[in-house]
Amino acid sequence: MSFVQDVECSFLDAIVLRERDKINPSNDDTQVIFKFFIKPTYVYLEHLNDRDFHVHHVSHPSVKKVFSIHYLNLFLHENMQLSVLEMLLSLEFLEIETCEALVEEISSFAYQKGQTLWLQTNPAAIEITVEIQLMIEELSDDEEESEELDEETGVGTSVGASKKSIEGLETMKLERGESVEHCTVCLEDFLIGMDVTKMPCSHTFHRECIARWLEQSNLCPLCRFEMPRDSLVSHN
Repeated sequence: MSFVQDVECSFLDAIVLRERDKINPSNDDTQVIFKFFIKPTYVYLEHLNDRDFHVHHVSHPSVKKVFSIHYLNLFLHENMQLSVLEMLLSLEFLEIETCEALVEEISSFAYQKGQTLWLQTNPAAIEITVEIQLMIEELSDDEEESEELDEETGVGTSVGASKKSIEGLETMKLERGESVEHCTVCLEDFLIGMDVTKMPCSHTFHRECIARWLEQSNLCPLCRFEMPRDSLVSHN
């Protein structure tokens, strides 16, 4: 059974959660707090006969998750994008392509609204609330067969990197002094001396994490560097 995702993102609020004590004006510990609400709904088709069908909408309980980043990300749009991508990748239900589609919208909102609040006040914490309405639709048998036909005939495109390019990625031992601290895909910390995999763009990940990612998307999860894809040949 296959599913496709349709997503709609809403920004519920961007507020100063609390202002800084004027006696202690230092802003070194100022945080930007992201509060995500994921509202998934599964859509199923029940075929009553050859012509008629009934659409079922099954709503799952909302998922809430809170993240915190340093305020300096408000002034660096690229850093904001990377931070938002890490948050989205750790959320339940969201597929890689859905995360990639939401990054620019969410990071731009946080970048603009956060800076405005920062310049208007002296905040100790800024809170940004994001609601993601996720519609997960079951593909019909005909649609699944069509996708399989596309793969067989070479009509259409594959988003994953080629198997050869994934297998050819450099593996190295993480040495002390490396600036990278954790794998962006799984968000787990690296340990000194462990084997890690480096992409041509120099970003580093767990081998199994980046291999799984590249099987679905040929883009680096951090900088969108494009890995080679298998050649597709059309048959007339």
